[in-house]
Amino acid sequence: MSEPGTHCDLCLTPIGATRAVRHAGGKRLDFCCPGCATVHDLLGPEEARRLGPTFRAGPREGGQPPGPYLEAWFKLDGLACGACAPLVEGILQARPGVVKATVEPVSEVAQVLYAPGAISKEAIQEQAARHGFPAREIHPAEDPEDTGGGVHGPLRLVLAIVLGANAMMNAMVMYAAYARDAGVDWLANLVFMERLYDPDPLPLTVRNAFTLTTGLAALPVLLYCGWPIMVTGWRRVRLGAPNTDSLVGAGALLAFAVSLYSALVLHSHHVYFDTASMLVSLLVIGRAIEGGAKGKARRAVAGLLQLAAPTAEVAEGDGWRERPAEAVPPGARVRVRQGGRIPVDGRVVEGTGWCDASSLTGEGRPVPLDLGAPALAGTLLTSGTVVLEAQATGEDTRLAHIVARVRRTLATRAPIQLTADRIAAVFMPVVLALALLAGFVAAARGAAASQALMAGVAVLVVACPCALGLATPMVLVSAVAACARRGILLKSADVLERAPAIRALILDKTGTLTTGRLDFTGARHAGPEAEALLLAAALEEVSSHPLAERLFREGATLARERGLALPTVDARTELPGLGVTGRVDGQTVLIGRPAWLQAQGVSAPEAWWQGDGLEGSLVMLARDGRALALWGLGDPLRPEAPAAVQALTRLGIQCWLVSGDRLEACLAVAAQVGIPADRVKAGALPIEKGEQLAWLQQNVGPTAMAGDGVNDAVALSQADLGVALGHGAGVALETAGVVLVHRDLRRIPAFLGLARLAMRRIRQNLGWALVYNALLIPLALSGHIHPILAATAMMASSISVVLNSGRPLSLASRARDLEQQS
Repeated sequence: MSEPGTHCDLCLTPIGATRAVRHAGGKRLDFCCPGCATVHDLLGPEEARRLGPTFRAGPREGGQPPGPYLEAWFKLDGLACGACAPLVEGILQARPGVVKATVEPVSEVAQVLYAPGAISKEAIQEQAARHGFPAREIHPAEDPEDTGGGVHGPLRLVLAIVLGANAMMNAMVMYAAYARDAGVDWLANLVFMERLYDPDPLPLTVRNAFTLTTGLAALPVLLYCGWPIMVTGWRRVRLGAPNTDSLVGAGALLAFAVSLYSALVLHSHHVYFDTASMLVSLLVIGRAIEGGAKGKARRAVAGLLQLAAPTAEVAEGDGWRERPAEAVPPGARVRVRQGGRIPVDGRVVEGTGWCDASSLTGEGRPVPLDLGAPALAGTLLTSGTVVLEAQATGEDTRLAHIVARVRRTLATRAPIQLTADRIAAVFMPVVLALALLAGFVAAARGAAASQALMAGVAVLVVACPCALGLATPMVLVSAVAACARRGILLKSADVLERAPAIRALILDKTGTLTTGRLDFTGARHAGPEAEALLLAAALEEVSSHPLAERLFREGATLARERGLALPTVDARTELPGLGVTGRVDGQTVLIGRPAWLQAQGVSAPEAWWQGDGLEGSLVMLARDGRALALWGLGDPLRPEAPAAVQALTRLGIQCWLVSGDRLEACLAVAAQVGIPADRVKAGALPIEKGEQLAWLQQNVGPTAMAGDGVNDAVALSQADLGVALGHGAGVALETAGVVLVHRDLRRIPAFLGLARLAMRRIRQNLGWALVYNALLIPLALSGHIHPILAATAMMASSISVVLNSGRPLSLASRARDLEQQS
């Protein structure tokens, strides 16, 4: 492990007492304050290295203003397609004081990191609105409801369908007449009943009427149905970033203008009113289908937001009063009746019942709520009435943390999405150049000016990168929602991209493969048993390791029963993976693994160093260099562990057991879950776990680590994918890329299966979008595609991507059965 730094790894400021530490890519990162650590997390390693020095406090010319920094969330209007997201990010970041802006195109929410001393939230909203993207501030836990444009959206869709169909029917009659004039009888006979209308099925007066009717029908399509397209397209042209709306709007206006000139000036019936109306109609219809799919994806995530109970019954005086859930103070007594959602995190102090936690933790079976049992906000009380003592309320509940984590994940971009954004950004200038080329080529071949214009329009429309912009974010939203429903939380979207490459997984033993609910298997004492337990509880009071927690509970219970107080510990120091040291009444006291105490010169009976016949994990207590007690603690294997290891093996992943426990205990657990003995490493210190992980990364491939303790934090940060089990140590939960809310190991293969499926679907989308353009752009360039056919193909491409992305991310039958096992 690297030595602590002297300067902040973000702003380069000398580090004082407010040091914060992070681990990334196997390296330790030191920050001068938690604020810089948060900024580094939000920016990501590359951008943090580039912008970091500009955050240094003090006067500077240019660069970012000094902190502190705040976060704000805004619901945006005017996002026409996925390609708008990078543009809006650039617009917001162009304003001094905005450090970072990330726009999620499916939920249409912008996450903005800003310096309140340099810019206000109102100024950020003004910056977005000035460029045509009105924004309203929302809470991170608020569902950004999509209004859909009120009544105008459905009305535009109906008119686009009706008038577009009318234009196509009129056009078919006109095209059949042209075909008859040219001697193409089969098309004329397909449309007209020649025997009824022979010899002239469409006289000049009738052709004039059809031309007038088609032109009049095209006007409301352009002026009303296409108004949002025209406005957005013109706005994007002014910003120097034309998009789908720009291309389709320009094509429709060109087609209408050419048709108007042909009909009024040239008195010709070769008009393209149908092309103008159908370009707009197809885009309106396609956007409606796309909006429906995006709404479905939004609702999948919004389901989490709707779990929070808005109010709570709080004990006040002699009665109960209903108060807003966020206003409940910790320690208050809250009553929950059958059928109600629990509004706070707390513990049961009265009554019993059963709760359904499936929507929050992925736990499929009802959970009993007995006296003293923990209860989580957002879970549903299915039977009984209970009174809770509130322990965490409002934004401090686990539900609020889950919602915040999901929102942050959606606000990040996976590398594959950044690649798609870069392709789409380069694509637009290329498309414009190709459209001009198509027009010149058609003119050089002797085509009329109107036909040359239509050839350019066809290229503009067929090459719209709508599908490219939608290929990734739609799937990512579905994947994040599918994971959240299973109690799997992701730190960022790039976790989904890294997961399919995993080839090995390191599993900790205590609290990971085993339940962590430890029982004493035996004890040896060299003095009073009660004195040893009280000393052990005092030392282990602040440790989160399962062994430490069990000893603390035993000693604290003894102290409460006898009316005693735990000894006061001074100079307490926790050494991850080894133990705890401190001073009690001026004497040095140590507790931890026997090998560590032996290395510190502690004396003990010789048999104690070999375990003295005790089973399970061994913990030794010593005072002033003499051993006082040796405890054996064992915990049962998690019932789902063997099935989880088997599922991981079927996925082609090597499972390794690396633990700080003694070899005999590790081998026994490995044999029960099906891990070969040659993949077991016992007695591993935190740094040795990191070394083993580095060896696997070099010799096997990308490696994941699953654990829950402080001693797992280094390996979790160094791993290609860190998986932390819920209720574990805070540092483990913060370091890991994946958090299992419910401590169920079957969620690990389920997540890996979901990640593989999501990445396969993203590649399908990108492949389809790129193949579509590779095939149709050359055809459009050669003049073989009519603009209507181009619009149809373009929308078919986008809709196929949307529908493929909207399909449920369902696991294979074997994996699904694994999830449903008890």
